[in-house]
Amino acid sequence: GAAPPDEAVAPALREAVGPDVDLMVDVATAGAQELRSAMQPRADEPAALAREWRRSLEVLGSAGFEVVDAAPSLPGLDSAVEREAVRVVREATSNICKHGASGGRVVAASSLGADTMTLSWLSDHDGRNAEPGGGLGLAGMAERAKRLGGSVQAVLEDGCFRLRVTLPRPADA
Repeated sequence: GAAPPDEAVAPALREAVGPDVDLMVDVATAGAQELRSAMQPRADEPAALAREWRRSLEVLGSAGFEVVDAAPSLPGLDSAVEREAVRVVREATSNICKHGASGGRVVAASSLGADTMTLSWLSDHDGRNAEPGGGLGLAGMAERAKRLGGSVQAVLEDGCFRLRVTLPRPADA
């Protein structure tokens, strides 16, 4: 192996390369923070749902799905509901990427009622990966939605997967 640097050389070496190493650490840290921010946007920021929706459509398109966006606009929501809506969009995107038919079509839609918002997805499914995944994705989603006063409906039939999530929203939101 290499001999350790002479004790007289080590301080000079640290002094010479220290600023460069510090700069590299700072750049790497900033890059990691930017990557985390892009991959996991904060769910409690205003318009987080609209940003996550757009990101979801981009991810689905990049994964090879033909995507139809039928969500004309998404409202701002109470912070707890907004956080859950962002989680719903992430989970739906993940499930479609994992279980959807390769090159299939995905229709993503939203609708507003007087006191609810519904997010829904219809995606082609080719029968692969039809078994439950061992995770708690849809079950956890249903439990969290129910706690907020919402509901989740998930149906797989005739080569299509339908997911419909209804969450409460204030009438003036």
